[in-house]
Amino acid sequence: MKLEEKIEAIRRQPDHIRLRWVWGSVLLSMLLIFIIWIFSINLMLKNGKDELPENTDSLVSDLKDQTNQIKEQAKSLKDSTENLSQTIKTEGISASKENTAQHTTDLNPSTQSAQYTNLENPTN
Repeated sequence: MKLEEKIEAIRRQPDHIRLRWVWGSVLLSMLLIFIIWIFSINLMLKNGKDELPENTDSLVSDLKDQTNQIKEQAKSLKDSTENLSQTIKTEGISASKENTAQHTTDLNPSTQSAQYTNLENPTN
């Protein structure tokens, strides 16, 4: 049976049968992709073992130096964020008090009515 004839035979089948063919093909395709992926990972790992550098001691010391630098940077970042949070807390409180006072004077009905009166009578 040719491939075209098989496809036509599947098209004539009911929906639930065609759905089985679809999921079967998906499963087969994914299995093939998974097998290729496993083989490629094995080849990568085999090639990676052959290319290990001989001077691993220098690599370890470089890694230790880099971790020490990261720790120092983390300390300075922590200090900076603490200073920033203190600044925000102190300035944020004073700024919010000023803003609250300004908004309450703006909402005072007597000052608003006086402003509307001035708008109606521009000669005042």
